[in-house]
Amino acid sequence: MRSSEPARAFLIGSWLCFTHGAIVQAGRSAFVVREAAMRPSHLNLKTIRFEGELLPNWAQLLDLASRISTVPEETRHWFSTFTNSNGVDDAQTVLSHCELLRAELHRHRERVLSELRRERQDGQAIQVYGAWIYSLDTMLQQAAGRQTCTWFVEGLQRPDEDDFGDGGEISLRRV
Repeated sequence: MRSSEPARAFLIGSWLCFTHGAIVQAGRSAFVVREAAMRPSHLNLKTIRFEGELLPNWAQLLDLASRISTVPEETRHWFSTFTNSNGVDDAQTVLSHCELLRAELHRHRERVLSELRRERQDGQAIQVYGAWIYSLDTMLQQAAGRQTCTWFVEGLQRPDEDDFGDGGEISLRRV
């Protein structure tokens, strides 16, 4: 087994957990994750806003796309950072990574789809693949002609938001 295969298996297992519920192993114990199966899978994902454009929910799994594609480790790392944190990067870097991933997804479309499919009738793999391509196209379009690109992942603190300590409550009373 190649060294990237355990990571790929984990990511695909995570995707299946998002989409269908799955058995997740923690040490030697196994737990059935049912909450993910109760809601549509894309609702479990956080949205990403790239240069003001709202990307499809499946964009949060672009790191999975980079892991099941044959892109360089640097590109995999970039997409992992992109999907898990707010950020700013040079537009040329964004263009380079997005073009690489998009080309690899197109080149190996059938292999990528087969890795995403849980069973032959699973239409969600096509949805996810289409959302990845749409997200990458949107990012390429937005990055063209810019010096830098900014993105925000839902639920993470934005740089322009003030951090007022530990988040404890303030009680006011009349004196």
